Amino acid sequence: MSLLPYRNSGSCFINGANEGLKERMTFMLQPSRIVRKSIKYCAQHSTTITSHIIFIFSFVMSLNVLQLKENYGRELQKNKGFIPFDLEPGEHIKFATKTARQTLVLTSKSGQKSPGINISAKDGYLYLTNQRLVYVTSSQGDINDFSITIKSLPNLQFSHSIKSPWFGANYWSFLYHSAGLNGAIAGAEWVEGSVKFLDGGLFEFVNLFDTVVNNEVINHDIDEELPRYSEV
Repeated sequence: MSLLPYRNSGSCFINGANEGLKERMTFMLQPSRIVRKSIKYCAQHSTTITSHIIFIFSFVMSLNVLQLKENYGRELQKNKGFIPFDLEPGEHIKFATKTARQTLVLTSKSGQKSPGINISAKDGYLYLTNQRLVYVTSSQGDINDFSITIKSLPNLQFSHSIKSPWFGANYWSFLYHSAGLNGAIAGAEWVEGSVKFLDGGLFEFVNLFDTVVNNEVINHDIDEELPRYSEV
């Protein structure tokens, strides 16, 4: 049995011994449902799919996990300052795109036992807070949302840069290793992402992103390690 990527969307196919049995799995939208259906299929046919189920579950931990507010698309059109998700205690917005003209692409480089994944969103809003990076799809995409916790970046071996292609707009590129996510399996994926800012804001975002990382990760760790002095 093999789990094969459907390259044009965030979906997969399960191919069993019976060629007539092919079930499309849109796992990015309903991961829990997919796990249940896969386990049922596994019990009937084979156990070799178990590693793939674990891989999918670990990979989607940062996808579609936000509780987005009702009718957030309409609210964003009426109120540019509207935040489509709830902020955590102590969390505040550092950067927010003014329009939905940001594209997102996520691709993974497969290990020997894991399928590659190609996920994209044609439009969406990008948010940077002091705690996380959040992308919320506006209307066209394989996912509803994507997020990364800022303090998890060292564990993910996160790196990023601005890319300037010969043709087309500059874009933000980032790379992280999913072994840093809880539940990841051996031979986990390197995930490469890119965000295009079609209405500007790229350089402002990158500068603020570096500032947030320095304050919340690098300088925060240094401050915690410094000894406390008291007057004698």
